[in-house]
Amino acid sequence: KSKKVDLPKGISQDFFEVLNETLEEYDETIKGLIDR
Repeated sequence: KSKKVDLPKGISQDFFEVLNETLEEYDETIKGLIDR
C-alpha cells in the first residue's frame, strides 16, 4: 500500500528517499537484531 503523507516542516523528500534506500539495504540486518 502507498499512502500520500504530508512531510513534516523542514524535512525534505530527499531525506526520506535516502532513509528508505538505507532501510531496504539493511533490512535483513535490522530484522536480525530483533532476535537478539
